[in-house]
Amino acid sequence: MSSPRAKARKRQTGVVLAAVLVCIVVILMLGTVLTRSVTIWHRHVRVTDQRQQAFWIAESAAQRAIHALQQSREYQGETWKISSESLGGSAAGVAVIQVDRVTKPRAGWQVHVEARFPDAPQHRAMCRRNLFVESK
Repeated sequence: MSSPRAKARKRQTGVVLAAVLVCIVVILMLGTVLTRSVTIWHRHVRVTDQRQQAFWIAESAAQRAIHALQQSREYQGETWKISSESLGGSAAGVAVIQVDRVTKPRAGWQVHVEARFPDAPQHRAMCRRNLFVESK
Protein backbone atom coordinates (compact mmCIF):
# COMPACT_ATOMS: atom_id res chain seq x y z
CA MET A 1 0.00 0.00 0.00
CA SER A 2 1.27 3.47 -0.79
CA SER A 3 1.90 6.04 1.85
CA PRO A 4 0.03 9.36 2.06
CA ARG A 5 3.23 11.10 1.08
CA ALA A 6 3.50 9.10 -2.16
CA LYS A 7 -0.13 9.93 -3.00
CA ALA A 8 0.51 13.64 -2.42
CA ARG A 9 3.59 13.48 -4.62
CA LYS A 10 1.60 11.76 -7.41
CA ARG A 11 -1.11 14.44 -7.16
CA GLN A 12 1.52 17.16 -7.27
CA THR A 13 3.13 15.57 -10.34
CA GLY A 14 -0.29 15.34 -12.01
CA VAL A 15 -1.01 19.02 -11.32
CA VAL A 16 2.39 20.05 -12.74
CA LEU A 17 1.79 17.91 -15.81
CA ALA A 18 -1.66 19.46 -16.34
CA ALA A 19 -0.21 22.98 -15.94
CA VAL A 20 2.52 22.21 -18.48
CA LEU A 21 -0.06 20.88 -20.94
CA VAL A 22 -2.24 23.98 -20.50
CA CYS A 23 0.81 26.20 -21.12
CA ILE A 24 1.68 24.25 -24.27
CA VAL A 25 -1.89 24.56 -25.58
CA VAL A 26 -1.90 28.33 -24.89
CA ILE A 27 1.46 28.76 -26.64
CA LEU A 28 0.24 26.76 -29.66
CA MET A 29 -2.93 28.85 -29.86
CA LEU A 30 -0.93 32.09 -29.68
CA GLY A 31 1.42 30.78 -32.38
CA THR A 32 -1.52 29.92 -34.61
CA VAL A 33 -3.09 33.35 -34.16
CA LEU A 34 0.24 35.08 -34.80
CA THR A 35 0.89 33.01 -37.93
CA ARG A 36 -2.58 33.78 -39.25
CA SER A 37 -2.12 37.50 -38.55
CA VAL A 38 1.19 37.59 -40.38
CA THR A 39 -0.33 35.74 -43.35
CA ILE A 40 -3.28 38.16 -43.55
CA TRP A 41 -0.97 41.17 -43.24
CA HIS A 42 1.32 39.82 -45.97
CA ARG A 43 -1.67 39.31 -48.29
CA HIS A 44 -2.91 42.85 -47.54
CA VAL A 45 0.48 44.36 -48.35
CA ARG A 46 0.69 42.36 -51.61
CA VAL A 47 -2.79 43.47 -52.73
CA THR A 48 -2.04 47.10 -51.84
CA ASP A 49 1.20 46.97 -53.84
CA GLN A 50 -0.60 45.45 -56.82
CA ARG A 51 -3.32 48.11 -56.72
CA GLN A 52 -0.70 50.85 -56.57
CA GLN A 53 1.19 49.37 -59.52
CA ALA A 54 -2.04 49.02 -61.55
CA PHE A 55 -2.84 52.68 -60.81
CA TRP A 56 0.55 53.85 -62.10
CA ILE A 57 0.30 51.65 -65.19
CA ALA A 58 -3.12 53.22 -65.92
CA GLU A 59 -1.69 56.71 -65.46
CA SER A 60 1.24 55.91 -67.77
CA ALA A 61 -1.10 54.41 -70.36
CA ALA A 62 -3.26 57.54 -70.31
CA GLN A 63 -0.16 59.69 -70.90
CA ARG A 64 0.92 57.28 -73.65
CA ALA A 65 -2.47 57.71 -75.36
CA ILE A 66 -2.29 61.52 -75.14
CA HIS A 67 1.20 61.48 -76.63
CA ALA A 68 0.12 59.09 -79.41
CA LEU A 69 -2.85 61.35 -80.26
CA GLN A 70 -0.51 64.33 -80.51
CA GLN A 71 1.62 62.34 -82.96
CA SER A 72 -1.25 60.91 -85.02
CA ARG A 73 -4.94 61.81 -85.04
CA GLU A 74 -5.62 58.28 -86.34
CA TYR A 75 -4.51 56.55 -83.12
CA GLN A 76 -7.25 54.15 -81.98
CA GLY A 77 -5.57 52.53 -79.01
CA GLU A 78 -3.52 49.45 -78.29
CA THR A 79 -2.77 46.70 -75.84
CA TRP A 80 0.41 47.83 -74.11
CA LYS A 81 2.34 45.03 -72.43
CA ILE A 82 4.91 46.11 -69.88
CA SER A 83 7.68 43.63 -69.13
CA SER A 84 8.58 42.61 -65.60
CA GLU A 85 12.06 44.10 -66.13
CA SER A 86 10.52 47.50 -66.88
CA LEU A 87 8.50 47.26 -63.67
CA GLY A 88 11.38 46.30 -61.43
CA GLY A 89 11.40 42.56 -62.03
CA SER A 90 8.37 41.53 -59.95
CA ALA A 91 5.81 40.76 -62.68
CA ALA A 92 4.56 41.98 -66.04
CA GLY A 93 1.60 44.31 -66.46
CA VAL A 94 -0.78 45.18 -69.26
CA ALA A 95 -2.86 48.20 -70.22
CA VAL A 96 -5.64 48.14 -72.80
CA ILE A 97 -6.10 51.57 -74.36
CA GLN A 98 -9.21 52.33 -76.40
CA VAL A 99 -9.68 55.66 -78.17
CA ASP A 100 -13.01 56.81 -79.59
CA ARG A 101 -13.51 59.94 -81.70
CA VAL A 102 -16.34 62.13 -80.37
CA THR A 103 -17.91 65.31 -81.71
CA LYS A 104 -20.46 66.21 -79.03
CA PRO A 105 -20.46 68.16 -76.81
CA ARG A 106 -16.94 69.04 -78.05
CA ALA A 107 -14.71 67.57 -80.70
CA GLY A 108 -11.99 65.30 -79.40
CA TRP A 109 -11.26 61.78 -78.24
CA GLN A 110 -12.60 59.74 -75.36
CA VAL A 111 -9.77 57.60 -73.96
CA HIS A 112 -10.55 54.47 -71.94
CA VAL A 113 -7.71 52.69 -70.13
CA GLU A 114 -7.84 49.42 -68.22
CA ALA A 115 -4.62 48.42 -66.48
CA ARG A 116 -3.98 45.03 -64.87
CA PHE A 117 -1.13 44.02 -62.61
CA PRO A 118 0.19 41.41 -62.62
CA ASP A 119 -0.81 40.24 -66.09
CA ALA A 120 -2.14 36.94 -64.78
CA PRO A 121 -5.66 35.51 -64.66
CA GLN A 122 -5.74 35.22 -60.85
CA HIS A 123 -4.75 37.51 -57.98
CA ARG A 124 -4.43 40.67 -60.00
CA ALA A 125 -5.41 44.27 -59.46
CA MET A 126 -7.18 46.39 -62.03
CA CYS A 127 -7.48 50.14 -62.49
CA ARG A 128 -9.65 51.97 -65.01
CA ARG A 129 -9.21 55.52 -66.26
CA ASN A 130 -11.41 57.53 -68.59
CA LEU A 131 -10.43 60.91 -69.95
CA PHE A 132 -11.31 63.32 -72.69
CA VAL A 133 -8.65 64.78 -75.00
CA GLU A 134 -9.83 67.89 -76.82
CA SER A 135 -8.81 68.31 -80.43
CA LYS A 136 -7.04 71.55 -81.23
